[in-house]
Amino acid sequence: MKSRSIVVLTALLAMFSVAGAASKNRNTIQVTEPTVVGSVVLEPGAYTVEWNGTGAATQVTFFHGKDTVATVPATLETAKNPYDSVTTQVQPSGPRSLIEIDTRSLTLHFGAASTASGQ
Repeated sequence: MKSRSIVVLTALLAMFSVAGAASKNRNTIQVTEPTVVGSVVLEPGAYTVEWNGTGAATQVTFFHGKDTVATVPATLETAKNPYDSVTTQVQPSGPRSLIEIDTRSLTLHFGAASTASGQ
């Protein structure tokens, strides 16, 4: 009976470790103006941002509530930022584009030629 308890406890700890690791690849951002990421316009509101991959092989997914809004490529860079921030830039054609998302430990860079798949 004792060995079964140890197995169950080990399985529970492993599940919590996986859940904790996954949450490190997620952040919430606030968009205050319509902002283009890839070919999708993010309307003002709160978005959950989740990323997978490293370096230039990073894929970033934007969720509005439970809905997937866009998945775009980005470059992930380890960085020590003083605070979380979102950088946008007004394009000559008019729309505001997402340039980067900073967290305290990393920066996600979005290229102007990013493509998105809206869902």
